[in-house]
Amino acid sequence: MSVFPFRGIAKEALHAYKFGGANRLARLFAREIADLYRTLALDGPVVPVPPRRGGRRRRHDAVSRVAREVALNLGVRAVDALVRKGGVAQKDLDYAGRLCNLNGAFSPTRGMTEIDGRCVLIDDVFTTGATADECAGVLLAGGARSVFVLTVALD
Repeated sequence: MSVFPFRGIAKEALHAYKFGGANRLARLFAREIADLYRTLALDGPVVPVPPRRGGRRRRHDAVSRVAREVALNLGVRAVDALVRKGGVAQKDLDYAGRLCNLNGAFSPTRGMTEIDGRCVLIDDVFTTGATADECAGVLLAGGARSVFVLTVALD
């Protein structure tokens, strides 16, 4: 589930946060995701989708920062359970291209041992679901009982 549609002010805010240094927006996005987490009566740690290596240079890992703020807001753990290899940017690919690009792109980390039940995957934008599918597959193979996906925006 997503908090906002990826258009208008939400799209502008996400771009300002990720690429324009508007770091305070992490708290806003996290608060909204935490409210959704509570509304859905979810439990378990939050797991950020890791950034693509070799991607656009940013001063921060936007998704990880939001996930950590969500965890603080809820009093749950934020677990870095995944690492991501390089690859090309997803934004210009269709669903089939995204699946191919993401095949084997994620691997478990030592943090995977902290997930023993349900977990909540956090990402910035849900477009086709290819990233969520690939991450969930790795998390489930690593021992998660179930994976629920929450994002800031739905494209």
